Amino acid sequence: MSASAITLAFPSTQDVTHVVRNTYTDPSRFRGMEVLPDAAEFVTDIQVDVIDGVRGIAGPRALGGQFNQAVLTGNTLRKYATAYWGDTYVINEKELLEARQEGTYNQRAGYLRVLRRANELNIRLDTLVEYLRWAAVVDGKVAVNSDATQFEVKYDIPSQNVIEDLDMSDAKFDVVGWISTIQGKFRGTGAKASKIWYNLEIGQQLAQSTVLRDLLKRSNDATAMTPENMSTIMKKFFPSLDFEMYDEGYKAENGEYTPFIAADKYVVIGKGHEKLGDFCSTLAVQNGGIEQPQPGKFSLIENKTDQDVPFIKVTVGVNGLPRLHHPEWIMRGSVLLPSSAPASA
Repeated sequence: MSASAITLAFPSTQDVTHVVRNTYTDPSRFRGMEVLPDAAEFVTDIQVDVIDGVRGIAGPRALGGQFNQAVLTGNTLRKYATAYWGDTYVINEKELLEARQEGTYNQRAGYLRVLRRANELNIRLDTLVEYLRWAAVVDGKVAVNSDATQFEVKYDIPSQNVIEDLDMSDAKFDVVGWISTIQGKFRGTGAKASKIWYNLEIGQQLAQSTVLRDLLKRSNDATAMTPENMSTIMKKFFPSLDFEMYDEGYKAENGEYTPFIAADKYVVIGKGHEKLGDFCSTLAVQNGGIEQPQPGKFSLIENKTDQDVPFIKVTVGVNGLPRLHHPEWIMRGSVLLPSSAPASA
């Protein structure tokens, strides 16, 4: 019996030993869901009943007299808008033919390339939803001006809940007074100030505050004031209020980095007896079909590799927008930045 031949594979002078993946956006670090969590409605037009809050106190009456006729609550109908979002990517014949599995020299990627493209589109969609969440609470609106569509949704945050153009670079800027004013804005709203969110630039200005340094000069905190630990230091002054520096954002196609909270913006979220709002997805035919459309994200893969010019089309999208049930529980504002720092548009 002859032995079968064994072909030895010798090391090649050409090989791929490692995969480097550049990451500009990491959805696992997004924090917007804490403010506006996900929700879903099995409708295309969202309407909710709003019951007005009770006002006043019970009235006096004379012994044997008539009772005071109270004025009680009414109802209003609030309508919420929805919008339509998503991307498509076509894996053309050339990419299908030449797709190589990353980390190898000569292994075909096949459907791994399709999964990669679907995952990349999903990252873009998650980034969009995070952007929309913060636009609603920080800017008080979602504005779209593209070739595909133009619209603007305003969230009716009361004008008295906006404090703009604070000059934190002023050596006499009263940080404690600023926060105290913010807390006072929530009186009579049914909520209390719960958390203030701000960007790195505002964190830097807080860390450079001479007023805070004077207040802390008898403690070790005065020598350890950095943007990263200002949340801990500020909470010592205001135990009932949380502080978070949130510097996540996304890199646009042109390479420009855009933070979700602009350098000159901050927002304070109040906490009441029910949720502030949510990101609400609405029905999509692409998710469930024409007989049973469903809310939520959808992902479609159209395989046309049996065509004379083969391709695979990948589509990811969602229908929906942020909803603010209690816009009066939001206080937002802006600060004056040093000339070197970019302000919001």
